[in-house]
Amino acid sequence: MEEVHSTTHDEYGLKAGGIVTALEKFDTLFGLQLGHLLFGCAENTSKVLQAKDLLIQEAMSAVNVTRAFYQRQRQDDAFNVFYDSVLKGAKELEIGEPVLPRYRKAPQRYDDGAPHVQFSNPRSFYRQKYFEACDLLIQELHDRFGQEKQEFTVEKLEKQLGILVDVIHVELPEVKKVTSVRSICDALAKHANRNLLSEASVYISEIDYD
Repeated sequence: MEEVHSTTHDEYGLKAGGIVTALEKFDTLFGLQLGHLLFGCAENTSKVLQAKDLLIQEAMSAVNVTRAFYQRQRQDDAFNVFYDSVLKGAKELEIGEPVLPRYRKAPQRYDDGAPHVQFSNPRSFYRQKYFEACDLLIQELHDRFGQEKQEFTVEKLEKQLGILVDVIHVELPEVKKVTSVRSICDALAKHANRNLLSEASVYISEIDYD
């Protein structure tokens, strides 16, 4: 990037110079390392959830472990360890010390009346950014896999699968033996049947039967 910036005097050289400048800032290093810490765990969980032979209990276990990881990271001790490691990395890379951004008052049309937070030092400023990232991911897990979405039980699913046999007999009388998931999906095509077998419908719909 530095070579492109110094030898090219066009828009690409200007862009390369901007990238070099950004990479030499503590804020960029902090963001990259925080993303590596938090999204590394999310990536591993995503791989687990994409397994074709995954059981529901295994999926929820992976989600709960990920949530616990984020909640453990959302502690002052964890932040201090992380922040100190970024400081050490910045020193090794000869990146400047962290500084507080210049305070800018929001335009009146965007002012919601909430008190403006002013930080006394860079550590407190980056602590807020760190905690906001953890809170965002914890909330995303709750929204996607919240307790209200886990109310299904194996017992309830087993009961609905028992009813599924009768639904197939009524909707598809020509089918004597179910040999494909497509037959099940055809039987659940009616809205009433999907409501009757709400739990089973959700998990059957996740199956790739093509």
